[in-house]
Amino acid sequence: MGPTTHGIGTTETTGREVELVRQFIDAFNARDVDGVRAVVTDDVQFRNRRGKSFVGPDGVRDVVRAAADARLTLLRDGEPRTDDHGARVYLPVRVQLGRDEMHETAVFDVRDGRIAGFEAIPGD
Repeated sequence: MGPTTHGIGTTETTGREVELVRQFIDAFNARDVDGVRAVVTDDVQFRNRRGKSFVGPDGVRDVVRAAADARLTLLRDGEPRTDDHGARVYLPVRVQLGRDEMHETAVFDVRDGRIAGFEAIPGD
């Protein structure tokens, strides 16, 4: 099995998955709600550490607004990997939150060529 992320076997991602994740991050950082909606499913779930989920088009708007208010930016900090089934993409990121910076792993659930779920988990 290949490298692991949080105990999960991972493999290299395909070009399509890499492009999808890039488009999501670019739109998210640009605060482009329509751009984020273009790459996510209609029932996308954004999960936070407190166990709350933001779902669907309203969730996209709320998450993008909250990121803008918090001055939160996602910066790629490594190469993306996927689980053995290709349904989940893991990307090391630096999360800039105002003047603070954290190393985390962005987790993207992929379904039917779109992002169906997103969360950031603490880095190793």
